[in-house]
Amino acid sequence: MEHHYTTIGKRSVAEYKEKGSKFIAIADVFNNAELLKEYLNEIQKQYPRASHYCYAFSIGTGQNKFRYNDDREPSGSAGKPIYGAILSAQVTNVIVVVVRYFGGTQLGIPGLTQAYKTAAREALDLAGKRIEEMIVKFKVTFPIDFADVVLQAVKSRKGTLIHYKAEIPSAAVCEMGTEHYLALKQLFLNEHPFIGIVDLTEL
Repeated sequence: MEHHYTTIGKRSVAEYKEKGSKFIAIADVFNNAELLKEYLNEIQKQYPRASHYCYAFSIGTGQNKFRYNDDREPSGSAGKPIYGAILSAQVTNVIVVVVRYFGGTQLGIPGLTQAYKTAAREALDLAGKRIEEMIVKFKVTFPIDFADVVLQAVKSRKGTLIHYKAEIPSAAVCEMGTEHYLALKQLFLNEHPFIGIVDLTEL
């Protein structure tokens, strides 16, 4: 299990111009693909009347989740170069949106590819980098009589309680950093009185 990942240090905006067209690249921390539509809507409100809103994002490490979109630009000329800039920067949990205001001159696919890649790279360079601890989301199931001791064990390891049902058996959904999670897993699965009573499942 990986403990840390590299993402960008801050939100950044870079501008690149080519033959009258203006490319505005926004690089931002991005952790949840389900929020993509909402995020893009906000970008469109910030930069109205643009010709295109092309983007790429990467979430996670290893078998990471990624997506890119050309938003009506010629296929492969926008989203893929933006994603390539993310890969070159070696960061994840990041989204880059490049907004284009058309300047009246066609750039051709090579020109578009270069412009989108350059704008994305400049935004990523401005954003810098930081190291973050990987977060594990998990469900822990236990007898209701164990609720206090189980939830205290989660809290003492800097875990966040997302949801808890005081039923028989009880269940809690939590998040915490990987190093603390591994310690908690060791406790629940290998130490008395938790053995065979408390069940831990990654989500």
